[in-house]
Amino acid sequence: MNRRQFINYLRTHDEIEDSWIQENEKDLKKIVSFIWEAFIYTPRIINFVNKHVNTYDFNSFKLKDKIEFIHFIIKQSKPAISWLNFDFFSRIKRVKEYELYKEIPDNDKRALWHLENEYKLFESNSIKSGYEKPRKLTAKEKKKIELVVRDHETESSATEILSILNQELIEEKDLSLFDISVIDSRNLIQYTFLDKNNKKVVYREPYKMKIKFHPSSSIFDKDYFEPVENLYEYVFTSVWDYMKFRKVLNQAFLNSLRV
Repeated sequence: MNRRQFINYLRTHDEIEDSWIQENEKDLKKIVSFIWEAFIYTPRIINFVNKHVNTYDFNSFKLKDKIEFIHFIIKQSKPAISWLNFDFFSRIKRVKEYELYKEIPDNDKRALWHLENEYKLFESNSIKSGYEKPRKLTAKEKKKIELVVRDHETESSATEILSILNQELIEEKDLSLFDISVIDSRNLIQYTFLDKNNKKVVYREPYKMKIKFHPSSSIFDKDYFEPVENLYEYVFTSVWDYMKFRKVLNQAFLNSLRV
C-alpha cells in the first residue's frame, strides 16, 4: 500500500475497519508518519494540522487513533485528488542543496526545497555559488505587481472600486462622500463614498497637493492677510516630499521663535 491508496481508502469509506488496519499495519505505520507531505498544497488542511496536531504528542497516539484523525480531516476538508502531493523525496535530497548554509536548521532547508522545487518561487543558483545581493525590481516589474494586487483587491473585495469618477457617475450611483485619506505606500489619495444602497465605493487617484506659502520663515514678517502675489505656489505629487516640506517648515518656524 502507498500514500495514494491510503488516501483513496479514507475518501471512499465512512468507517475505518479494524481488519483493514490489521492487514496493512506494517505499511500504515510508515505511511502515517509521512502523510502530512501529501497536504503541502492545501493550506486549509495544513492550518488545521498545525493548530491541533502540533499541540499534542501525535506520535504517542495509537495507530488507529492516528488514522481516524486523518480520516476526520479528509472528510471535513473534502480535498480533490489533484490538490494532493504523492511524490516522495528523501530528507537528504531536500537539504543537500543548501549545505553551504550550515547555520540553517534542516527543517528550514526542507522548507526552502519545497519553495524552490514545488512552488517555483526562486532559484538556488545564488545559494550554490555563494551570497549574492538580491536584484532590485525594475519599474516595469513593480508596476506589474501593483496591477496584480489591484486586480485581486477588486475581485476579492465587496467594496466597489471605481476606475473613473465624474458628475454623471456620482448622480447615477447617488454617491455621498464619506472619507478622504492618503495611502502613503502607493502615493494615492483615496475617496470613500456610500452609494444609494449604503455600499462602500472607493475611488483612488495619484497624490497631488497644491499649496501657497510665504517665502519668509519669520512670523514677524507676516500679516494675517497677505496679498496673493506675495505667496509662492507649489504642487506636490509625492506624499513623502510634502511630509519633508512640512517638517522643514515647522522647524523653520520653531527656529524663528528662538531668541
